[in-house]
Amino acid sequence: MEAQPNSYAAHANYGAILHLNQKYDLALKEYEIALILDPTSDVARENRKKVIRILRRKRNL
Repeated sequence: MEAQPNSYAAHANYGAILHLNQKYDLALKEYEIALILDPTSDVARENRKKVIRILRRKRNL
C-alpha cells in the first residue's frame, strides 16, 4: 500500500488476499478503502458483503 496508497486495485486485491487468509477484519478495511477510491466497484462491494456475513456468523457462535 505504501507504493500506491490511492490505488483502488491495490486495496481491492490486498483485501482479497486477506480475505483468503481469513483475516476478515483487515480485509473489510481494505474493501472499504477500495470503495472510497471507487464507489462504483461491484466487486469490492460484493466482497465486503461476504466478509461482513462471515464476521457476523463468527461473532454469533
